[in-house]
Amino acid sequence: MINTELHNSKPLVTVFTPTFNRAGYLRRLYDSLLAQSSYNFEWLVIDDGSSDGTDDLIREFKGAPFAVRYYFYENGGLNRAINRGLDHTETELFLKLDSDDYLLPNAIEAIEREYPRIKDNDKVCALVFRIVDAKGKPIGENTFSEDTFCSFFENTFKYGNTGDRIEVVKSAIHKKCRALEIEGEKYAPDLYFFCAMSEKYKALYVASPPIYVREYLEGGMTKTSYFETIKKNPKGHLLCFAQILNMGPDFRSYLNFSVSYFRFRRFGGYSLVESVKLLPFKAVLFGLLLGEIRSFIDVITAR
Repeated sequence: MINTELHNSKPLVTVFTPTFNRAGYLRRLYDSLLAQSSYNFEWLVIDDGSSDGTDDLIREFKGAPFAVRYYFYENGGLNRAINRGLDHTETELFLKLDSDDYLLPNAIEAIEREYPRIKDNDKVCALVFRIVDAKGKPIGENTFSEDTFCSFFENTFKYGNTGDRIEVVKSAIHKKCRALEIEGEKYAPDLYFFCAMSEKYKALYVASPPIYVREYLEGGMTKTSYFETIKKNPKGHLLCFAQILNMGPDFRSYLNFSVSYFRFRRFGGYSLVESVKLLPFKAVLFGLLLGEIRSFIDVITAR
């Protein structure tokens, strides 16, 4: 049974899609929204400068049984698109649905069911649900067998969960913890704002069945070389690495981010003195020598 009774009032969830030349995938996403068992949401599309007819396609969806809002901007990158989406959001909850992914039919209904558990708890910022691939297989490792309250930082760096998940965040909190915007760069890890939320808030990790399907397609951020992504967007990554190190992750992550910081600092134009000021002493101790060696190897192999 489809719940349409809230279509004419303010919905609960903003399903936010940032897109750039992905018109070929948006219809599948739209069809997954049409298939929802509840229409207690709006679809907000931020077009980051597409030239592939995305605007014409969105016009075809004007008869949807839920609100569709579309805004076009000159290309500024994913992080600016996220912040623009937050600026246009007036609902209680914010769910980022990538243009090449889609929702399972029970997604909004599951959010409606679980949200009362956190709605009035000002120490909890989000619901977190599981993600699967197109074959229904979970992506990555997830150690939680039951509902768990923990921060985003704890989930990754204390419990070691590498599994993909979808965060449904309270909009008012997300607006305070925004995506990192760096002049001249178009991307920074979303870990930056999730770690910022972790300073004050926990999230409810829901162990019930997944609500979201993710596909890693050619041309997407997830298919782009890690090295090339950092090379093009160094300062955002370095600030994120420094933030994580100052929060104290597990030893393996601490070593990895320490080495990565010094390996890539040259792309961001940071001197050794500047780097030492940003990082805790232990990170300098762990990362300086190995990171500089890796940086030297990168220079040699690039020739």
